[in-house]
Amino acid sequence: MNTVEARRWQPDWALFLLIVALVVAGLAMIFSASSAITLDMGLSPFFFIVKQIIAAVIGFVAMRLMLTFDYKILAEPKVYMMLLLTSIVLLIV
Repeated sequence: MNTVEARRWQPDWALFLLIVALVVAGLAMIFSASSAITLDMGLSPFFFIVKQIIAAVIGFVAMRLMLTFDYKILAEPKVYMMLLLTSIVLLIV
C-alpha cells in the first residue's frame, strides 16, 4: 500500500461550504418569490420553502452516502452492464 492509499480521505470543506451557501441562497430566493403567491392561494407562506428544505436535506443525505461509495466498482463490466440495462428498462417504462 503506498502513502496515498494509506492516508485517510479528507472532504473538501471549501467545496462543501460553497454547496451549502448555494442551497441557502436558492432557498432564500424561493421563499421571497413564493411567499406572496402562497398567501394569495390561502396557504402558509412557508408552503413551498418547506418542500424545498425537505428536498435539500434528502440531497445532502444522498451526497453523504455517495461520499462513502467506492466508485471503482462501477468500472467492472458486469456492474456497468447491469446499470446500463436498468437505465434502458427505466427509459422504456
